[in-house]
Amino acid sequence: MMKLRFLSLSLVFSCAPVVMAQSLPLDEIDRQFRPASSVITQEKHAELLLQDGYFTGNENYLVGGNSSNINLFPVVGANGAHSLGYTGTRSTVAIVEGGLAWVGHQALSPKMTNADLLLGLGAANSFRTHATGTASNAAGANVNGFASGVAYDAALRSASIATGFGSGGSFFTTEDSEFSAYYGAVVNGINTKRADVTNSSWGFGGSAGRTGFYLQTLAHDGLIHQTGVVSAISTGNDNGQVRGYAGGLNGFAVGALAPDGYNTRSGFSNFGPTDYYNPVNGSVINSVRARVDIAAPGEAVIAAWSTTNATGYASVSGTSFSAPIVAGGAALIADAGKDKFATNANARSNMVIQSVLQTGATKTAGWDNGTTNVSGVLKTTQALDYETGAGRMDVGTSLSIYSDGTTDVSGLSGGTIAAKGWDFGGAVVGQDNDYTFAQLLEGGTKFTASLVWNAKVNYTYFTANQDLTSAGYDRFSNFDLLLYNVDNVNAPVLVAESSAQYIAREHMHITLPSTGKYMLRVRFGSELYDFGADDTTDFYGVSWNATPSAVPEPATFAALGLGLVAAMRRRKKA
Repeated sequence: MMKLRFLSLSLVFSCAPVVMAQSLPLDEIDRQFRPASSVITQEKHAELLLQDGYFTGNENYLVGGNSSNINLFPVVGANGAHSLGYTGTRSTVAIVEGGLAWVGHQALSPKMTNADLLLGLGAANSFRTHATGTASNAAGANVNGFASGVAYDAALRSASIATGFGSGGSFFTTEDSEFSAYYGAVVNGINTKRADVTNSSWGFGGSAGRTGFYLQTLAHDGLIHQTGVVSAISTGNDNGQVRGYAGGLNGFAVGALAPDGYNTRSGFSNFGPTDYYNPVNGSVINSVRARVDIAAPGEAVIAAWSTTNATGYASVSGTSFSAPIVAGGAALIADAGKDKFATNANARSNMVIQSVLQTGATKTAGWDNGTTNVSGVLKTTQALDYETGAGRMDVGTSLSIYSDGTTDVSGLSGGTIAAKGWDFGGAVVGQDNDYTFAQLLEGGTKFTASLVWNAKVNYTYFTANQDLTSAGYDRFSNFDLLLYNVDNVNAPVLVAESSAQYIAREHMHITLPSTGKYMLRVRFGSELYDFGADDTTDFYGVSWNATPSAVPEPATFAALGLGLVAAMRRRKKA
């Protein structure tokens, strides 16, 4: 049995414009693993940092906001998807954590009933403010334009892993309660809906949490590999290494951004480099993985925050709230995928959706993936920025990459492509898949490309008994991403290369040195391990963008740096 503790905040609102300031401790999450004596400190949940302030409750706050009425939709590009009619209508998001989202809150009641809830095996039936808040950020209803979720028309489900609750917001889990909740949300479905996206705003620490060497993390990675679900996961709030399920290989690890224009990492948000567990010899290689995938606002975020007051909201902070914003963004891409590529399930694979979200991300201040010039070639062995991954999520740009250029090249082995687009491909060890641009690319253009694949976990589902002892490492392929100038087709010139080890990602972001003919290559060079000796095709999602984009004026997000909102006045019931 595992014990967890997370932060929570419930602000008591009054009808009068009262300013309420509160300071809350930064609680630790402690978790007890299967050996009764093994206690591991886990990530803080829902870290809330408050200052004086209030809002009147009648502005158009949507997700996020502060006393200057800042709307976070433009910050993460969600308005770009909404303007095209993609609000999540065809998608389902499942919130999986310690407790259930309260269906009585006005952000959830228009779209959820008790039939949309699931208890993991042995889980306690308990509504929690934290689950209510994360659900509202991902897909809360648009109630008169007030504090809507990113994918506000998506179907929403809630599953609890908590078998009991202790003092100070602590709760307990078991292997059964954890995995059965995820299995139910993704495989069996809740109230006829299987999740396209899950959100996990909880975690655990210790060396197992940092390296991904933990039975439940393995099983979770296996679930992603076998279903293709996008699993947004909080990186943690310890200003240390990424851990918990985010420390695995296949989840979409989300960091938090500070309200300085949401352009830098929040001081509490966990980052890399992170450790890697080598299952071949049982060793741990320290600080070698850039394990943050992407980032989103994680401070001054407005969330539904009550299990008794249907109009209760709070200003919250923590990676617990940046993750569901990304989950909502993924749901918008999945919505577009079901519309535009209804017969192509590969278009909605986590590998494709995560790849386009990374390629479309806006680079944060000081973004650095370790690219250096080596004999004229721009090389990175890191792939992603240690603090913000590919950068701040920009759903609008990602949707353009997903919809407006090349959309899944015929076959699995490359082809001719437009200046932006994506492909679901496959290769065997030693194979190169080449993507040749049909048009000349202009020198000085920013070129971004992302490659995502899944590590394979050997696991067979058990619907009656969630016994995880069969979960084990199977195969971890090592792909590379390379860009060539092919003006002379007989002598291609290598321009850039992303060749990171120990993560299932490659990412390059460079300025093209000259106008010319270019080719993007996906290389399946080796395997870190292959216990099943598969020697079969492994699959990936790749996306790219060589389309020049406008740079926002410096003042665009200037008002976002005003800080955190301490308290709010209750919005009167209609």
